Amino acid sequence: MTAREALRPGLRAAALTVLLAAGCARVEPPVIAFRGVRYEGGDSVQVELGLANPNRFAVELASVEYRLMADGETLGAGQRTERVRCAARDSVRAVFPLALDFGATMAAVLKGVKDTVTFGVEGEYRLKTPVGPYNGRFAEARGVNLLDELKAVLENAFGRGE
Repeated sequence: MTAREALRPGLRAAALTVLLAAGCARVEPPVIAFRGVRYEGGDSVQVELGLANPNRFAVELASVEYRLMADGETLGAGQRTERVRCAARDSVRAVFPLALDFGATMAAVLKGVKDTVTFGVEGEYRLKTPVGPYNGRFAEARGVNLLDELKAVLENAFGRGE
């Protein structure tokens, strides 16, 4: 038996081990969180999302489609295909463009002025991972007290009025 023949069973076992390990690895869904909205002028709005990767390997957000909501009404939508890389067990923040639908926004405003409005972001994403592609959905919403927000904006602009 040659040295090459003696190594073959070991190489086969190593290759089988690698294939089994790759097959057993699974992608834990990332946590995508709504971080804020910034008005840029005209119909341009930037949505900031956070991506937390719980996996032992880096992932790439290959593409994402999303909608900004207020009390269940879609205010705008967007998509991003520029990749966002997130290291293993790390998190990143990224800004995503959003085309604001003024008609829907006005309809939501006219639907009823309330002290608190529930804003949210929902969408679908595609990840590129070492164990293959992964598709998922995300949704997050939170109530915002508009009177408190308006008061904070006015105090920042004009001072406390003391």
